[in-house]
Amino acid sequence: MEPFPFSLQGDHEALWVSRSGPLRIAGQPSSPEGAQESSSETGGDHCSCAPLAPETLVLRLDLPICRSTMDHSGRPDSPRAGFPSPSGSDMVPLNRVEAEWFLLREAKVPSSVIDVILASRRPSTNRIYNSTWTSFAAWCQHARIHPLSASILEVLRFLLEGFDAGLSPNTLRRQAAAISTVLTCGSSSSISRHPVIQQFLRGAANLRPPPVHRFPTWDLNKVLSALTTSSFEPLRHVSLHFLSFKVSFLVANTSARRISELAALSSRRDLCIFHHNRVVLRLDPAFIPKINSPFHRAQELVLPNFCPSPQHHLERSWHTLDVRRALKIYLRRTSSFRKTEALFVSYQPTSIGAKA
Repeated sequence: MEPFPFSLQGDHEALWVSRSGPLRIAGQPSSPEGAQESSSETGGDHCSCAPLAPETLVLRLDLPICRSTMDHSGRPDSPRAGFPSPSGSDMVPLNRVEAEWFLLREAKVPSSVIDVILASRRPSTNRIYNSTWTSFAAWCQHARIHPLSASILEVLRFLLEGFDAGLSPNTLRRQAAAISTVLTCGSSSSISRHPVIQQFLRGAANLRPPPVHRFPTWDLNKVLSALTTSSFEPLRHVSLHFLSFKVSFLVANTSARRISELAALSSRRDLCIFHHNRVVLRLDPAFIPKINSPFHRAQELVLPNFCPSPQHHLERSWHTLDVRRALKIYLRRTSSFRKTEALFVSYQPTSIGAKA
């Protein structure tokens, strides 16, 4: 029967296992002499089991994921040129982008191509992945392991420490993806899809399932009522602290956009347009949304006014929640110390006027 590939080393050297027979246990004799001795011990009777597989098919989890670490020097634990030795005292956590660049360069990928490849992830994703890689490299330093020579087994130990420390399964999954960007060395198979890694993540999710919130964790009506009180009104005289809180909440609540998109809003006149009954907000053209398509990049936030002509006390109270009014006052009050075109600016004394 035709064999099928089965690998516990990622995408780098699949082990061929025959469908017609079991895998031989490590340590059993594979030479003809060993087979004859086994036959003589059983009185010459033929064993009914299938032939044992050669010893080279023993599955390993302790080999480097990135096999170029072995190709470079012939030894898995040998230090790589340009990087500190795992046994030296000068070992420092590696920058993820630099490590990825080094491996691609070692694979003879032109520098101009590498620059395009490294631009495939959004800045926010790079920040998250860099933080994870720094933690992993520091863990490797403590374990006297070079980060680029780490194995599946060592990645599992790192994930286990995070799990024992209380990290959620989603965080562990993100960590596996971040480490994979470097250790798979451009392989077609990510270590986050490695069967043992996947089993570990499924087990973590079973042991620590996400909590189910049966009731809302906050009351919208209570928050809106609080925003109409004297702490947040009148907007022309309240502190910048409470003004920023109120305006950012009203924009976030009425637009229902991601935090990254709110941070990409601009105060430029062509990107923040006030009409008599609404305000239109546009994303900064340099911003790359999570879904990078012309449709999503060109989307506008149209925020209508609220109770523009209040007649009685309740309507006057509702009018204080008018996002158009609040945003116009906010821009006017922050215009004197703004240092950026971003819509929301910091009110902290040390960074006042900078992008929030």
